[in-house]
Amino acid sequence: QVLESWLREASGAPAPPTRSPWERPGWHAEAVVWIREQLADLGLQANGPIRHFKAAWSWSCLLEVPTTSGQLFFKAVYDKPPGEVDLILALQPRWAQCLPRLLAADERGWMLMENFDGEPIEKMAPERWVAAASRFGQLQMDCAGAVDEWLGMGCPDRRLCRLPALFAEVLADEDILLSDPEPLTAAEMAGLRTLQPVVGELCAKLSTYDIPESLHHQDFRSGNLIAIGDEALFYDWGDTVVSHPFLSLQRMLDFVDRPRGVPHWDWEMKHRG
Repeated sequence: QVLESWLREASGAPAPPTRSPWERPGWHAEAVVWIREQLADLGLQANGPIRHFKAAWSWSCLLEVPTTSGQLFFKAVYDKPPGEVDLILALQPRWAQCLPRLLAADERGWMLMENFDGEPIEKMAPERWVAAASRFGQLQMDCAGAVDEWLGMGCPDRRLCRLPALFAEVLADEDILLSDPEPLTAAEMAGLRTLQPVVGELCAKLSTYDIPESLHHQDFRSGNLIAIGDEALFYDWGDTVVSHPFLSLQRMLDFVDRPRGVPHWDWEMKHRG
């Protein structure tokens, strides 16, 4: 069945509307033409084939671009707000040292960037994780005064005052929650519904601490940052919203080794009060 579907598309049948742009016939050739045009404008030349490097769960695509001045990377993302290119360019004036350096960009969500030479922090000492989280916290504090700008760029509004209603909207969408391939059970649905008042209470309590909301990187983890000397570089900004800054740290804690017998960090925090 898969082969028959592929052969139909190869013969000109339309691809499904949900198919990623970079998984459609002709996309790679079009991207290569654009890359070569940007290289020419930059006075660079490719000295090898432009090849597929990675596709991240259909959310983005990376191509490696070998040039006479070193390796570059091309990234394509979905055309959805906020535009990752626009967000990086807005942050760059004050935080260039913590962001990918873009050499060219396109309104289609295409970007050509320098390779960032650094080290993943997964196997580094805990102090490096702490330093990276602290550095990102500084960025969030700096961005807290421009919430209207981030919302105007299309960052989804996930502020504490909206989270309880958004949680209720999710629970009401049973067509998604109960559908394949991994449907929730009736018991799981019931358990989630019992959490609705808890979510409201926690959001209300957190809002009393007078900590300003800011940019929240919903996938803030070791796989999306890299250590460069004493600095941390944060990349993959395609899933950024406006929310409470603590939520970014919670995401990172999901990837930190937990003490033996502790199933999840939020469980540990609950028991510590």
